[in-house]
Amino acid sequence: MKLSTLAAAADVSAASIKYYIHEGLLPPGQKKNATTAVYDETHLHRLALIRWLREELATPIADIAELTRAIDDDSLPTIELMGVCQELALRGNSGLPASAQRPPGSPPFALRTSGTQPTEDSPRP
Repeated sequence: MKLSTLAAAADVSAASIKYYIHEGLLPPGQKKNATTAVYDETHLHRLALIRWLREELATPIADIAELTRAIDDDSLPTIELMGVCQELALRGNSGLPASAQRPPGSPPFALRTSGTQPTEDSPRP
């Protein structure tokens, strides 16, 4: 598909696609001639990933570039790719919406209580 078709299908501007290619987040299309490239479903899927990371998690472009480089590195073992993902996720709360952030040093999850205390007659978990 042409750039304009890819942009419409991904609901991303052509300028953003060119920027993502320039920054290494998205591989260039297959050159058809000096002024035209052809894009495929892999580009569409990558754009969906980029868009989700940007819009839902406010992930910085540099972090997305690091992740996509790791994804594209065929020599990188899966466990190391998982390590890259974990490192990016643990870098801090800066990429998370305020509602999803937790204070530094707090546990990764918190028990929710209803405010009542269990009694001898309370069901056991």
